Amino acid sequence: MSLKKKLMEVAFDIFDMVSFLVFVGGIVLFVRFFVANPYTVVGASMYPTFEENDFIVVDKITPRFGEINRGDVIVFVPPGKTIPYIKRVV
Repeated sequence: MSLKKKLMEVAFDIFDMVSFLVFVGGIVLFVRFFVANPYTVVGASMYPTFEENDFIVVDKITPRFGEINRGDVIVFVPPGKTIPYIKRVV
């Protein structure tokens, strides 16, 4: 096999790998910005439902199509704050 042919195979392999990573990255970004968001629980205000440093994933689609009801757990950023709060609706 010639050197030129081997270089072409390596180039195609690299192209396949990069295109796969771009595709997967696009899916991850879509999920992250439109479907779900990861959060870490800070504080013990939601104990025993969530403990401090628990990792949760919050659905972004359900609130767009339904109502927020009593007993639901929501994540919001209060005015003037930068850390999101995780609270139960009363």
